[in-house]
Amino acid sequence: LGFLGGRAVLGNLSEVSVPDVKLLRQDEAVRRLAAAGLRARVTTSRNQDVRQGVVISQLPRAGQIAERGLKVRLVVSSGPRQVVVPDVVGRSVAEAEELLAERGLSVQTAAEWPSLDPPGTIILQVPPPGTEAQHGSVVGVVVSRGFPEEGDDD
Repeated sequence: LGFLGGRAVLGNLSEVSVPDVKLLRQDEAVRRLAAAGLRARVTTSRNQDVRQGVVISQLPRAGQIAERGLKVRLVVSSGPRQVVVPDVVGRSVAEAEELLAERGLSVQTAAEWPSLDPPGTIILQVPPPGTEAQHGSVVGVVVSRGFPEEGDDD
């Protein structure tokens, strides 16, 4: 066994050592495999912890000997699951918490503003309804504290 240009030489120049491409971006992983004389077969999988476009796993594993031209199976993260943000404007915080929890989201009250809407009613949300957010994300809301009567200090 010897090494020639980063490739394992086992007396048979058609065999190469499989490089470690886990946690590389897909384009870089494919480039490194090609440089070693290998090809890539890419599939995707959702992953809550790994950014979209990053290699999660590979077969054969790094360091194994493979025939030149072999297709290495790469599983690439398609990122965390996305959900559509519902409209919670006009609802109470308790209603919003329930509605958002059904979709894997949570609510955080960012502020209370004076408003003509009844106190405790959500008057603004971020991200806006209908957009996609990562499962587990927080939806920020601004809640009405009602409109101060003349003479109130608010």
